[in-house]
Amino acid sequence: MRRWHLSVVSVMGIVLAVMLAGVGEAQLSPGDQAPNFTVYLHDSAQTVSLYDYTGEIVVLDFFHCYCGPCHVASSEFEPHIQQYYDQRGGNAAGVPVQVMSISVSYQQDDYTDQYISDYGLDLVLDDFYWAAYSQYSSGYVPQFAIINGVQQSNYDPWEVLYMQTGYDYGYYLTFRDYIDQVVPSLLGDANGDRKVNDLDASILGANWMHTGVEWADGDFNRDNVVNDKDAAILAAHWGETGPSSSVPDPATWVLVASGFLVLAARRRLAGR
Repeated sequence: MRRWHLSVVSVMGIVLAVMLAGVGEAQLSPGDQAPNFTVYLHDSAQTVSLYDYTGEIVVLDFFHCYCGPCHVASSEFEPHIQQYYDQRGGNAAGVPVQVMSISVSYQQDDYTDQYISDYGLDLVLDDFYWAAYSQYSSGYVPQFAIINGVQQSNYDPWEVLYMQTGYDYGYYLTFRDYIDQVVPSLLGDANGDRKVNDLDASILGANWMHTGVEWADGDFNRDNVVNDKDAAILAAHWGETGPSSSVPDPATWVLVASGFLVLAARRRLAGR
């Protein structure tokens, strides 16, 4: 383990497990919304928040410098997740990926610095008072969470995709599986067939001015109502077949809205 003595790490790991067990288990599960947190950048007065990484997939890696499995995870996460996705411009759908290595190693600065240097960690945060760890904790380290920060995708914004406690060699492949499942939504694609066409227009028309709706009902801007703004988004992306994040200009959605208002009026007249 480079400059680390396995026996020391093992003994300290037992002590560490007892200490962290008092934190208690977090109630988060896959499918829950990940709570935001703000902690310090390592050895800095600058703070970093989870929600700063909107538009990215975030992998939380809580570690302690005396934790043996943490060493294994960090030795694999940097080359096989952080660098792997950096070199490819994101996941399979082009979504950026960021590993947050979060230290809970209170008053172990020298050892933590050596740990960071040994594994070349990209983004390291200090959570000595467990502001973040207490929300994601199982009571042990390493603790991991994969979180979707993409606002329009096949998952909800800030949805927890995966959680895991403990680590062994090669587990990064499981993490990649979850990371690659995130696909940005095609704006205007209500039925999820990766095309914006008359089928989506029919869905939007059927839910016109309905409230309490979702993306699949035509609520593309997620304001809980299907209206002229959603019609404008559909029109601006008509015929597209891939991920898009552009926003239509106001003139476009006003024009399209007129058409849907006429449609709605005709339906009301026909119902009389």
